[in-house]
Amino acid sequence: MVKSRTYRVPFTWRDVSTYRGELFGVAILSIVLYHYFMVFNNTEAPNAVLRVISKFYNSAVSSVGVDIFIFLSGFGLYYSLSRGGKLTTYYRKRVYRVVVPYLVCGLIYWGIIDFVFLHVSIRQFLLDYSLLSFWISGTETLWYISFITILYIISPFIYRMTNDKLMLVIGVLCSFGLIILCYFAAPDFFHNIERALQRLPYFLIGMGAGKQSKNMTSDDEQGIPLWLACVIVCAVFVKVLVGKTNFVLGRSFYGYYGIFLIFAYVMVRKAMAGRWNRLFSVFSILGKYSLEIYIVHTAVKNIMTRLEFSMQNPLIYLMHIAIVIPLVACVTKLLNILEAPTRGRGNTVKDNN
Repeated sequence: MVKSRTYRVPFTWRDVSTYRGELFGVAILSIVLYHYFMVFNNTEAPNAVLRVISKFYNSAVSSVGVDIFIFLSGFGLYYSLSRGGKLTTYYRKRVYRVVVPYLVCGLIYWGIIDFVFLHVSIRQFLLDYSLLSFWISGTETLWYISFITILYIISPFIYRMTNDKLMLVIGVLCSFGLIILCYFAAPDFFHNIERALQRLPYFLIGMGAGKQSKNMTSDDEQGIPLWLACVIVCAVFVKVLVGKTNFVLGRSFYGYYGIFLIFAYVMVRKAMAGRWNRLFSVFSILGKYSLEIYIVHTAVKNIMTRLEFSMQNPLIYLMHIAIVIPLVACVTKLLNILEAPTRGRGNTVKDNN
């Protein structure tokens, strides 16, 4: 059998597994920074230095942290599903990991937003709280929770597909086809959900990469497939040099830029082995609580915006972070109490998948 051509690099998919927790931490940090610079870039703030930094960040990084989240979630889910076990156990872990934190925080958040600020009906509150409003009307707040929950539900079926490389390729191509079909057949619906739909191929590729990592042996050749190297180079060129991704499949294409950043982090991390351990441990902690940080940060930021705080002010944004940290600690403590019965049955439900 002829092996596919690869470029040798100081990197293997197994390295992604090794540093996956830190990568989650870097991703959530990039998202928090992106939310700040996005607000700053949309105002007439006079700080010239911050304006230059903001434009650079929005151009070079932007929302790529979400793409990294999606890829790493697919990557880790392959590991989780490859362990075997009952599907009921798998789904229970996902419920405690995603659904329970959202139900706790979402009830408070949507209650404040919908009833205190917007004075909407009970029906609209239920649409918002269930996150159905994202799929119906494109409400962007906490859309990631809705999308990743659906991916968790269908992941066991995708896992079976990854066992056949041809089926995985067909699945990725079909997901691209679904995006194009939705774009032309239902443009309004596509506009509502494109931030989720265009990331579906990236999740599938993440699961495929998880399989490569899980099944890798010490004798396997280091490197990445030639086709993936070419796509990554093109994605970096389009995003960094051209700066445009607002074309059909643009966000999906942008996802490969996220893989490039994952490669870059892993290679720098390996080169820095034994140094800057405190910084990397901070990334690990952020990664461990990345979902809770995402939910609480989004909620606090939006509520403070409704209260007319100047979120483009760095001091105000730092104050928002100071509020988020203890709230995340409280949410984590509450979740630990709710998870205690499952731990008593010998199940651990805390992971980043």
